[in-house]
Amino acid sequence: MKIFDRFLNWLKGIFYNEKAAPAAPVVVIPERIPVVEVSHQPGLLCPECGTRIPIAITTLLQQIPVICHGCQLVLNIDAQQSHGALSALQTLQDGLTAAGKTA
Repeated sequence: MKIFDRFLNWLKGIFYNEKAAPAAPVVVIPERIPVVEVSHQPGLLCPECGTRIPIAITTLLQQIPVICHGCQLVLNIDAQQSHGALSALQTLQDGLTAAGKTA
């Protein structure tokens, strides 16, 4: 269970927030960490409005910005800060892919 807790803590720490506006500067808000919960539908709760945002591992790995459909908040991955975590996530994805091929 400790490994899963560490993974959740990592996932909470890889996002930073910026409002979806054309000229809005990137604002890092460390105290507004997205809530991550165990579910059959991967995703997180928007730190602004609480709307569930579905997100796939591949979206994280490709560092695609995630937009909340409730409030239009844009969540971006800080690739430099999250390098180790993204590497671990890639290992997880590779394992899931390999497990799917053998099933």
